[in-house]
Amino acid sequence: MGNIFGGGIINIVFYGLMGVLAALAAAFIVGLYLQNGRLAGRLGQSVNDPVVRARKELPLLELSADEVNRLTEMDKWAKRYTSFLWGVAALFPMFGILGTVLAVFWANLEDVTSLSKNFQFALGTTIFGLIGAIVTRLFVAMLEPGQQQNSEDLDKIRSDIFRKRMTGSGGPGA
Repeated sequence: MGNIFGGGIINIVFYGLMGVLAALAAAFIVGLYLQNGRLAGRLGQSVNDPVVRARKELPLLELSADEVNRLTEMDKWAKRYTSFLWGVAALFPMFGILGTVLAVFWANLEDVTSLSKNFQFALGTTIFGLIGAIVTRLFVAMLEPGQQQNSEDLDKIRSDIFRKRMTGSGGPGA
């Protein structure tokens, strides 16, 4: 296959935009991974015992109200990362289709060379869009369960603290 950039300024700009989208996706994937790790560590999830996980039991950590608020904010950011990444995964194929439509629109059907370059651009954007979407979706699908587990664990800790406060037994941060 020839040069998919085709040498045109429009092609370079279009692929540049798709490259920026890929870089954003990579940055947010790393951010989600790091945020999940920090949150899991703060929640005391060195307890990876499957029996404890199956029963949904977590040791009630002695957390202050400020620490619970910090953990809640971290959890919100992890959810935002996940949501953003699903959106980016949806944008990749749209950019690919847009590139295909633009290539067909710009094609001079009477000139075989122009048609060939535009066809290469159309295929290149479609392939790049599909690969970007697949890779982003794979990473998000691998990271999202950890983020959801962190959220569930944090909800359980907040519920336990609230229940202890309501029953008058004090509790952390009271």
